[in-house]
Amino acid sequence: MTDQESFEDKLNRWTLSELKIERTKKNIYGERKLSRIETRIAELEFGTRNAAVVVHKVRDDLYIATARLENLGKLQSPQFDLRRLVRMCEEINSSWQHGNLIAVAALTRIVLDHVPPIFGYLTFGQVTANASRSLKAIFESLEQSSRKISDSLIHQTIRKKETLPTEQMVNCSQNMDVLLAEIVRILEEQTHNSSLQPTGFAGG
Repeated sequence: MTDQESFEDKLNRWTLSELKIERTKKNIYGERKLSRIETRIAELEFGTRNAAVVVHKVRDDLYIATARLENLGKLQSPQFDLRRLVRMCEEINSSWQHGNLIAVAALTRIVLDHVPPIFGYLTFGQVTANASRSLKAIFESLEQSSRKISDSLIHQTIRKKETLPTEQMVNCSQNMDVLLAEIVRILEEQTHNSSLQPTGFAGG
C-alpha cells in the first residue's frame, strides 16, 4: 500500500470533527494533502456535488482554538455531559470558516444559555454578576454586547432595508476562549476533588 493510498483511506475513515483537527496540522501535511482534507470536509458538509464550489471559500482560522476543543472533549465530568457543548463549538467553527455569521452569533447566544449550571447558576447573567473581578468585564461583554447583537440578528423581523453582519460585529472569540478556559478549569478541579473523596469501606 502506498503512502497516498494510506492517506486516502484515512480521509474516508476520519469523521468531520477529526478532519477539522487534521486541517490545522499544516506542519505535517503538504499543500496537496491539505487541499484533499478541505475537499473531504466540504463533501461531508455540503455534498459531493457542491464541494468544488465551496472549498476555496473556507477560512484558515478557527473561532475556537483546536486546543480548547480538545481540552473540552477530553473532560470526563461526573455531573455534566459536554457532548452538546463540544458540538456547538464545532458548529461555531464551521460557521465561522464558511462565513455563516448569523449562525455564529446565534450559536454564541446558545452557548451562553447552555453553560450556567457548570458555574452553579441558572442564567449567564447570574454567572456574570458573581464572577471574579478578573473575569467580570469579559463575561459582561459576552452577556451584554454579544447577546444584544445575536438577539438583533435572531429576532429582528424583515424590513425594507437590511444590512448583513460583518466579522467584526459577531467576533467575540477571545472572550469566548476565556469562558471555555474557565469551564475547563472548573470541571478539571471538580473531577480532581471528586477523585480525592474517600470511598469508605465495604462490610459491616
